[in-house]
Amino acid sequence: MQLLAAGGTSSAAVDIAVLSAPVIQSVDGSATSAGSVRGTAYPRARVAAVSNGGASCLATADSSGAWFCQLAPTPAPGTYRITATQTASFAGSTASPASAPVTLVVDTAAPTAPTLGSPTGGATLPLTGATYSGTGTDGTRAYVYVDRVNTCEAAVAAGAWSCTGGTIPAGAHRVSVIAGDSAGNYSSPSPWIDVTFAAATPAPSSTPTTPPATSGTTPSVPRTTPAAPGTASPRPTVPPTPTRPGEAAPAPQAAPSNEPPATPPPGPIEQPPSSPAPAPDVGSVPGGWNSATGMTTALSAGSPVISMADWMRSLALALLSLALVVVPARLAAAGRAPHATRTWRLTGRNRAAVEYDDKPDAGPISPRLMVVGMIGCAAGLALLSGRVDNQPAYLRLLIAVIVAVALVNAVAAGVPAVIGRRLGIPGIGVIAAPRSLLLVAAAALLSRFAGLDPAFLFGVVIGLVLPAGASASARAKLATVRIVSLLVLAGLAWGASALVPLDGSFGAVLCAEVLSATTLISVGSSVVLLFPVGRPAGRNILAWSPLLWLGMTLLATTVLFVLLTPTIAAWSTDGGAGPVLFAVVAFTAVCTSIWAWRRFVDSE
Repeated sequence: MQLLAAGGTSSAAVDIAVLSAPVIQSVDGSATSAGSVRGTAYPRARVAAVSNGGASCLATADSSGAWFCQLAPTPAPGTYRITATQTASFAGSTASPASAPVTLVVDTAAPTAPTLGSPTGGATLPLTGATYSGTGTDGTRAYVYVDRVNTCEAAVAAGAWSCTGGTIPAGAHRVSVIAGDSAGNYSSPSPWIDVTFAAATPAPSSTPTTPPATSGTTPSVPRTTPAAPGTASPRPTVPPTPTRPGEAAPAPQAAPSNEPPATPPPGPIEQPPSSPAPAPDVGSVPGGWNSATGMTTALSAGSPVISMADWMRSLALALLSLALVVVPARLAAAGRAPHATRTWRLTGRNRAAVEYDDKPDAGPISPRLMVVGMIGCAAGLALLSGRVDNQPAYLRLLIAVIVAVALVNAVAAGVPAVIGRRLGIPGIGVIAAPRSLLLVAAAALLSRFAGLDPAFLFGVVIGLVLPAGASASARAKLATVRIVSLLVLAGLAWGASALVPLDGSFGAVLCAEVLSATTLISVGSSVVLLFPVGRPAGRNILAWSPLLWLGMTLLATTVLFVLLTPTIAAWSTDGGAGPVLFAVVAFTAVCTSIWAWRRFVDSE
């Protein structure tokens, strides 16, 4: 509203698009499944669900707002914390806040196979209204199949079940039963039995006989929630493939039979939603080329909007890591004695110093081939930071990480070389650094065993070679340019990741993984290179300008802890930080003891 000079008022309406968080379907904040997640969101919104175990999935809500997806990789049985965010066309690239966390109990254990007590082999059954009964495990549901068609189903209560089937064509057929639990797991089928369906012979009467009433269930009209198109499992073979709630339940199959399988009917669902489960995106189909991995949503695993509290907490953790890790390591390395030449050898003492009159020349290795091999090895080692399933999606993830490692090394080597020439430092070259693969493997294994999600990654395997007469200040300047270029690359990749549409397509998922890997590798490499021990860039910068080194270290480490916000939040709730804190304190104690020994004892 605006006050005018004449005493009047002027007003204008402004529409503000606010996208609320999606909802994950649960009962009192808990849900049970074999790894699937469902809920409601804004109609046609794109939903990303993530767990604190590193699994994630993408889905698109249908016109009613319902969505469904299968976490990939499929989590191991256990309890997980699931959150979801959504993006919509009217909100641009802005993601919603994270949903309220839901405790997901993943149950992948198949129930015990039920038994079919009636009918027995060789029995003759009516065409309509045949009764089937048997025993099973309480809490499961029995599904009766005639050949490959689900004819009826019933819940198992007090160890028994019974149901009435629909109309079956006359002739010889085979009958079996399987059990399904609330999580969407299915048992192996019971043994097939052979029965005959025949029309009942009516008694002589002047009035026509009324056919028996059916149960209201026909083979073509299942009584369960319709299966989500595109989510049904492939046609089953022996043994039947377990499916998820809302997907097609596999029909039992006789081992000696070579009959082609028929399309199975829908499987059971414990708490059916008010509307049929929507068809998930192609990207949500488990095991497909478009299925999500932990890297797909690595940059959106936590709250999509980083709050000031997250930045302040990350800065505090950066200061703490500086005091407990960097400073003790620097003190322990500062008093190290110069490396002495080894005068003894354990092996090779009887070998001649020169074994050839003319020493053979080693075959030269192409520098380009060396660089390509180093990038491929670094990408393969980086995959060790998370769980890898035998799925096509992880071949796509390997491609994404290779692209990210190549991009990071191109920036880390190319930008300093170009700027160095402008600074008057000629003769700058690049060289493959095989020892860097040890740092790549160490960072990946640290992420794996510490449960870091997103992972802490290192990927700079191409080094810079300066002329022999280069000054210390020139080396420090190039090191500064190298780290700044990595941090800028991380910021650009992180910002671009928010523009990638989460529509589940192959291109979108691959692009999201490339940007996520680029961000994580750039930030992780900056932190490692700034470590002032050994020969990294941090040692040259610290000797040249301690204040500049301190500022860059705090910046890189703070950004790293911001990226690790999901892991930090999970540790604060389940207490998983205990082993990490113990390792940090032990490292500090050992480094301090080494420094104290050299400073006060060994110096004497």
